[in-house]
Amino acid sequence: SLDLEIIEQTMINKRIVDRPWVDFVGLVGDPIAHPKFIEIIDIIYKHKPNAHINIHTNGGLKSPQFFEELATKLKNNQTLLQFSVDGLEDTNHIYRIRADWKSIMMGMKTMGSLPKDRKPWLEWKYLVFPYNKHQVPEARKLAEEIGIDSYKPVKSERDIDNYHVPNNEIYDWSKQ
Repeated sequence: SLDLEIIEQTMINKRIVDRPWVDFVGLVGDPIAHPKFIEIIDIIYKHKPNAHINIHTNGGLKSPQFFEELATKLKNNQTLLQFSVDGLEDTNHIYRIRADWKSIMMGMKTMGSLPKDRKPWLEWKYLVFPYNKHQVPEARKLAEEIGIDSYKPVKSERDIDNYHVPNNEIYDWSKQ
């Protein structure tokens, strides 16, 4: 896991602009899984109070208390919290292996239920595969119901052979 001293040294570096864009994107794993994620946010704002923070997560792994505490730390007009959830309960786990739907929904609902002045901009990024494309409208409706600000279905460019889908099945955006 990333050492907090590295973050501290990076943020005090004079070559870092006063309003940096800090992206937390997990290439292997989820950024919020870091045991000291909230402390990392504190360090960034301590040295760069005008930082813009983008957090990409599937929203699982954490408690409602974690999300409530995270919301108190984030500057709502300078933060994007993007939930990468690719389907509904019966399909999300196909690409997001071992994803816990109940935990994901708890995180999204906790953040979505916060008062507007306390929550960051919430976005649901939905990778569309042939096996979940039929759920795009239902997921859009769910996003609205739970307080997500933006819903973005994105056609997946991933290798569909690995997701048990025939090669000749192509997503037709014109049907949306």
